[in-house]
Amino acid sequence: MNIREIEKSLEKYFNGETSLSEEETLMDFFSGEDVPEHLKSIAPQFRYYQAQQQIEMQDVEFDEKVLERIDKDRILIFPSGKRSKVLWIAGAAASILILIAVFMKLSVYSDKIMDTYSDPAIAYQEARKIVLFVSGKYAKGTEPLSQIAKFDEGMKDIKPLSRFDEGLQEASKINKYNKIEEIFGETY
Repeated sequence: MNIREIEKSLEKYFNGETSLSEEETLMDFFSGEDVPEHLKSIAPQFRYYQAQQQIEMQDVEFDEKVLERIDKDRILIFPSGKRSKVLWIAGAAASILILIAVFMKLSVYSDKIMDTYSDPAIAYQEARKIVLFVSGKYAKGTEPLSQIAKFDEGMKDIKPLSRFDEGLQEASKINKYNKIEEIFGETY
């Protein structure tokens, strides 16, 4: 196999697109002595994989342990029929309680509502003062929102960090291997 085919296979390998036979070809190539200088840094990785294939597992219950661990990590979901009945009953009960509370509260004060000002002009002036007071406080509270443009400029400076996210996505491909190693350590 020539060097260009090896480089194409390596690119496919690192993208997670190789078949088992292509991976075997890569392992055979890197176990040889005629590895080009620019690929020598990758050779130990493939030699390690090839050596690990030769090791037989000492733990015969490995598969059972993995499946048991997967079963523990499953999320239990309630059957939808029972859950919806319970939610419907609870919702109905809450609605009835709210209606009773509102009725009791309003019926006590319904007879006691009366005007505080007898002159409509004075009532208008007082209402106007209150609205102007609230308006002033609202304007003062929303004043810092005018600086949102500075935030947008800062977000433009952060855009190059998206390349870091791409790198993390590439690294997450080995997550399954790390999880198995975390569970079982070096015992396999």
